[in-house]
Formats: sequence, structure tokens, C-alpha cells
Amino acid sequence: MNRNFVSKLGIILLLLACLGGLTGPAQAATQTQAAAPKDYTRTTEDKRFLLVMLSPEGAGQPDPSLRRKYPQSGLYPNDGSTSPVWTTDWASWYQNLPDSQLYTTPDGKYLARLDRATGLALAFYVIGIEVKRYGLYELVPALVNQTAPANGVAWVEKASLDPIQRRFVVETTTGERLEFDTTTGQRLPGIGRPDSVALVIAIIAIGLFTIPVAIIGYIGVRRQIKFNRVKKASD
Repeated sequence: MNRNFVSKLGIILLLLACLGGLTGPAQAATQTQAAAPKDYTRTTEDKRFLLVMLSPEGAGQPDPSLRRKYPQSGLYPNDGSTSPVWTTDWASWYQNLPDSQLYTTPDGKYLARLDRATGLALAFYVIGIEVKRYGLYELVPALVNQTAPANGVAWVEKASLDPIQRRFVVETTTGERLEFDTTTGQRLPGIGRPDSVALVIAIIAIGLFTIPVAIIGYIGVRRQIKFNRVKKASD
């Protein structure tokens, strides 16, 4: 092989290696910068409250206008008020997840946070302190084999918070109905899949048992009434 060709090839490979070494740190720096925490706000689903999150001092991307209005991270009335319902720190809300949905009780004390991330699908907070969290596959194991896209997995069909019974209910895309205690985040025993075969069979069995009992009871009452009338007439 020509020595000049070998020499030129070696120089080209050396240049490529140097370029790779230069671009590698640049890409890593860009990724680190993109992942850096930054100030953000999130409105609750009922529009009553505004969650304000201010990143740690010297370690994030501050929003000067936001910080001038809201001095501390926490939940505020969504009416322009700067008096917080409660305050918290960034550590409790370190993930700025763009698909987060926030559900609160009318007083803002209890809050449920829904998201599409596999590591944080659902979390519960009491005055800003996290008391329970669930990963996606912990709640919906049927999705474990599904490849998660960059923006997360859509697993929620419908969600609602009942402030009277203090329950948070989620209907999943797989047909499950999940119920949780809003005050503790603990999962409550529910009926599972509303259209399940077992549930349908149970309802039919109850109906088949209840209808004959009701008919027999009705006939017995009618006979007793008739008997009382006859007895009264004979007296």
C-alpha cells in the first residue's frame, strides 16, 4: 500500500478523533444545561390555585419577574395574591414535568399530581410535603411492555378529586378504575375494571337471587293482608 496514502489516512483519523473529543464535552454541556432546574408555574385543573416553583439559588435558571412577585415556592391563590396557601422547597418538586396535572381540595391543603413519566405517574402532597408517590408500571402493569416515548406514556383516561369523600379517582386507558385516599395517597380497594366479566357475573347473580326473594316477600305480604281482612270481617 502507498505510504503517502497510509500517512494521509492516519492524519484524517487523528483529526476525526480530535473533533469527536471536542464535540463530546460540548454536547454533554448542552444536555446538562437543558436538564438544569428552572423556575416554573403550574395552574391546578380547577384554576383556583397556582403552583410556583423557584429553583435553588445559584443552581438553576431564575425568572426575575416571577421572583419579584412570588418570594417563595409554594401554592398561591390564582387571583394575583402573593400570600401563599402553603410553601415548600424545590426538593419536593424537583421535576419540572410539562404534562403534570394538579388536583386540589377546595382549601388547597391536599394535592394530587398526575403525570406521564414512568418514574412519577402519580404523587400526593399535604401542604406541599410529598406523602406518597407511584411509578407508572406500579399502577398500570399492563403497559410494562410498551415502549415509552420521549414525552411519556398517556395512561389516564379521566381523573377527578372528590373533596367530600376525600378520594381521588383515576380511570386508565386500560379500563382500570383506581381510587386513592387524598389525605394519605394510599390506594383504596375498588372494583378494578368496571366492565370485567367477574363484575358482570356478580351483578347477574345478585339480581337472580334478589328478584325471587322480592317476589316471595310480595306474595307473603299480600296473603297476610288478605288474611287480616278476612279475620277482621269474621270478628
